[in-house]
Amino acid sequence: MSNQVHRRGGFSLLEVIIATAILATSTVLLLSLFATGERHSKKAETRVLAQMLCQSKLDELLADPTLLGIVDDEPLAGYDDWTYSVDWTPTDIDGLVRLRVSVSEVETMERVDNTLAASDRKAFELLRWTRFESPSDRFSPSQP
Repeated sequence: MSNQVHRRGGFSLLEVIIATAILATSTVLLLSLFATGERHSKKAETRVLAQMLCQSKLDELLADPTLLGIVDDEPLAGYDDWTYSVDWTPTDIDGLVRLRVSVSEVETMERVDNTLAASDRKAFELLRWTRFESPSDRFSPSQP
């Protein structure tokens, strides 16, 4: 009889521990990526909504110039958690105005307590140069 060492096929304890550590680390990293992806997805969704609301308000003002006036943080109809602002500035060219429309999400007390950074504020702004007579000319009493 020879002295043969019978080696069993299988993994050693050290190999199992290393494999488990690699699996656990990979799982943690993947879950972190999923959370980051979800956060970015929600930001993108909110930004698209803000852009659509802003474009809609701008189109409304361009369609009906009688609504053109300076507005600051007025509630947006149908969207209670959003406000809009409108500002127009005459330019050096007669009849050309710079129209700025912005929308922003109303910050609740809960968000203020969590101290959102300024970059996390959900807002969007559009600028448009367009031809309008000045609002003071448009509404002057001398016009019929």
